[in-house]
Amino acid sequence: MRHVWLYMLAKTLQYVGFGIAVIVVAGALYLFVGHATPAAHITWGVNFSERHTMSFGLDWKEVYTALLDDLGAKDIKTLMGWDLLEPERGTFTFQDLAFQTSEAERAGAKLIVVVGMKTGRWPECHLPEWAKGLTKEEQQAEILDLLTATVTEFKSSRAIFAWQVENEAMFPFGDCPWYDTDFLKKEVALVKSLDSSRPVIVTDSGEVPLWWKAATIGDIVGTTLYRTVWFTQFDRYLSYPLPPVFYGRKAALVKALFGKDVWNVELQAEPWGQTLLYDLPLEEQRKTMTPEKFAPIVEYARQTGLDTFYLWGAEWWYWMREKHADPGMWDAAEALVRTGSDCGAAPCTGAPIGTLSEFEARRIAEATCIKGGEALATGTYNTNSKTWWFDANLNAMREGCSPACVVDEGARTAEINWRCTGLVVPEQ
Repeated sequence: MRHVWLYMLAKTLQYVGFGIAVIVVAGALYLFVGHATPAAHITWGVNFSERHTMSFGLDWKEVYTALLDDLGAKDIKTLMGWDLLEPERGTFTFQDLAFQTSEAERAGAKLIVVVGMKTGRWPECHLPEWAKGLTKEEQQAEILDLLTATVTEFKSSRAIFAWQVENEAMFPFGDCPWYDTDFLKKEVALVKSLDSSRPVIVTDSGEVPLWWKAATIGDIVGTTLYRTVWFTQFDRYLSYPLPPVFYGRKAALVKALFGKDVWNVELQAEPWGQTLLYDLPLEEQRKTMTPEKFAPIVEYARQTGLDTFYLWGAEWWYWMREKHADPGMWDAAEALVRTGSDCGAAPCTGAPIGTLSEFEARRIAEATCIKGGEALATGTYNTNSKTWWFDANLNAMREGCSPACVVDEGARTAEINWRCTGLVVPEQ
């Protein structure tokens, strides 16, 4: 009997192991294989931090106004630090947020207001000096008072579209005294009780979690998307090896299981280097962000299938334009925010892109037109012929020719157009 029992136990473990393996493989295939359908309409907003702007030595009101009037931003997420809202215990200074809401109302823009202890930008948690020596319980009581005062003061503003309570409060990143999911739930419940007319956004890191916990707490799930960052552990820059569908499929799960939308509230549009941005040399900054590097990030974002993105880096774009005579990133972001079309380093005409994205067209071109060692340049869309054109660097060139791989949007086929001029020597 003992042998029979051991045999049955072994078979059971075998079946369980096989079942787990099937689930793991199926999950991996779901998250990493395939393509998401790009959204028909995408909202491109920007993030803004008053404190981060001042760290660049800039006038924050000037920058904020420029985002509204010059860049044309109609969707702004503003990061309000606890230390700015309550510099002295029990004394709230709301004039800065009042300026932002009134200017947004004037410009017809919508605001997401981030409030709490951890609101974004290093050191992530922005405690006023008077609160740093308090116990955790005392700090939490003060944070609830902060939320009550802020929401009560501004819930009548026409500019505020949503509240975001904390920023990645469940993700252990930053110089923060504690992390407490149960307290986050209390914060969200409080804000909803004070202002039931607006959704509350709860955010989580983009690359690791499935966002399910955030979905159980907030009305909208906010997440992040970074492509190339400095990893201190490896002492080098690394790009996340994740396909766009990874984000789209996780969002689809959240929608199916919890009925919640997922927004990307932090899309990389600035460098991420070894030190804080304003201390990083310009040549080092350009290793991870230029207009040329920004364009494929935007295309990657489109391919996730998400329909809302808030660009991260507006303060830096302004600093580069005003202090370093480099308007490249500001111009690229303006083109995106105003027309929904990223023009990279090229002049922006505002012409609409067809139903076949550059990302999809490039995959067709690479499968048809090039072989090992050959390469394609950035694509250009011809609205008249409804074709994508990719300049091609081929191993076998023809004299007097400048080849391009041309992808037909309707047929989704590709062929090489040699674009030859002058006398062409026939091939033998």
